[in-house]
Amino acid sequence: MLQTLHAIRMGANDPSQSRYLARRQERELRRNIEEWRSEFSDSFKARLHAVRDEIEDTHRVEIEAVIRDDAEINSHLTAAIEAAREAMANAAKHSGSGHISLYSAFANGEAYIRVRDSGSGFADDSQKNRVRGAARQTTGKSGRPSRYRQRPRTRHRDKDHSPR
Repeated sequence: MLQTLHAIRMGANDPSQSRYLARRQERELRRNIEEWRSEFSDSFKARLHAVRDEIEDTHRVEIEAVIRDDAEINSHLTAAIEAAREAMANAAKHSGSGHISLYSAFANGEAYIRVRDSGSGFADDSQKNRVRGAARQTTGKSGRPSRYRQRPRTRHRDKDHSPR
């Protein structure tokens, strides 16, 4: 933490770099707290946070995450996490949005993951079909459904996954 504070102080002329470093330190602290609290040796919540952190670092975006429940990792949850990784990376690269959110919960024995951005959306149906195909390919390995929808009026894109 001291190294981060020093780096923030030294880079005070670059507000975006200072915000990035502060955000990174906040994530590390939250991750440590969550790992101490988790009852699972290989935690869904920890892995989903790690993927979110990776996308934030790679694309220098902020992804607000609300991950309500936790479970031991299995092949279905691993596929869901990989699909969420793809959705977050696509939102970071292509949406043009400054706000991306990640939400996850378990209901009726299934995991529910939503990645949402308020970006520009897709220009044509062929792009939508490619995204749907990628989502099916990523979660198809688990044998469970994945849905993709774009709501044109609000310019939000949602990607829902429910394998568990």
